[in-house]
Amino acid sequence: MSGGAVDKREKYLALASDLVRQLDIGVYSAQVALVRYSGKGRTDTVFRLKNRHNQTSLINELSQIQALGGTTRTKEAMLHAKREFEKKFGGREKADKIMIVFTDGYSQDDPSDIAADFRKEKIHIYAVAVEDEELKPNEEQLKVIASDPQSVVIGTAQFANLKQKVAQPRCRQ
Repeated sequence: MSGGAVDKREKYLALASDLVRQLDIGVYSAQVALVRYSGKGRTDTVFRLKNRHNQTSLINELSQIQALGGTTRTKEAMLHAKREFEKKFGGREKADKIMIVFTDGYSQDDPSDIAADFRKEKIHIYAVAVEDEELKPNEEQLKVIASDPQSVVIGTAQFANLKQKVAQPRCRQ
């Protein structure tokens, strides 16, 4: 989740909270990790897959996240986030791996090679942007990040479709 402007950050957090409400969260159900990111070296894990096993704790944590501010380095963030799929952080070998990248698509580093590598590793990536009248999302970069054109989500109307896709039952091992 990119730091970005405060009003966008609030929209991204609202979307993330809304998504969590749709998921069956649990040790043997959906698990969620959150990585926030900003400029170079300013990427951190807010919570790991193995740390939150109910909707209430996830939503509470989301409501308290502070913005980092600064630039956007999506490639660095995606590399950091990929580690969250490791077993030591709660990743499960047979579970579907889904990464949702909340960004306006204006990254200071090029995420295209990493996104391509992740697709080869069967990590499904959704690129999510909110509508902004002042600065339209960079749709070209969103397409580069996402696993396929249907995985680019711009605005709350398209986000409803994403919630349905992600909330489908997944592997429980």
